Amino acid sequence: MVRGAAGLDRRLSGLRGRLRHPERLQPPASPLRPPWCRLRGGGGGGPTNVALNKAATADSSCNANEGPAKAVNGSVSGGNSDKWCSLGATKFWQVDLGSPFAIQSFTVRHAAAGGESASWNTRDFTLQVSSNGATWTTMVTVTGNTASVTNHPIATTTARYVRLNITVPTQTTDNAARIYEV
Repeated sequence: MVRGAAGLDRRLSGLRGRLRHPERLQPPASPLRPPWCRLRGGGGGGPTNVALNKAATADSSCNANEGPAKAVNGSVSGGNSDKWCSLGATKFWQVDLGSPFAIQSFTVRHAAAGGESASWNTRDFTLQVSSNGATWTTMVTVTGNTASVTNHPIATTTARYVRLNITVPTQTTDNAARIYEV
C-alpha cells in the first residue's frame, strides 16, 4: 500500500459529509485519478489506496494463479493463491499508478499476513519510486524483517511508479518471495 495525496481528494470533497469511508470509493477513471496501486494518498478524509487494482508487473510468478496483480487486489484473505509469488533470480514487483502521485508511505503485507508461515515473511527488501519507470530512487531499505505487515512512512515524494526489490525472500532457505499486498 502506498499512501499519498491525490487529485481524487478534490473529486470526493463534496461527498465526505455523507459517507463514512470515502477512501473506499472507486470513481471512474479520469485525468484526476490514475489507474491503480496499493498506495495510500492523503487528504482531508485520510489516506487513499492509489495502487488498488492498478497494472502491476514482476520478474516472474511461481504459477499463473500468483501473478503480480494479486499484490494490488485489496485482499489477503483468498488463501495461498491470493498473493504474488516469485522464484526468479532477481525478484522484483512494480506498479504503474498511471500518473504521478504524492506518496507518503508504503505498507507491505508479507506471507504471514495471508496465513502462511511467519518464517516466509520477506527478510530483506527495498522500496523504490520513479517518475519514468527507468530511473529509480530507493526510499526504503529493510534488512532483518520478521513482521507480517510492515509500514514505511517517507518524506512526501511524487512518483508514477513504485517498485519492490526483494534481496532475501524468507527467514529460511526457501527461495520463494511471497507478497500479499503492497
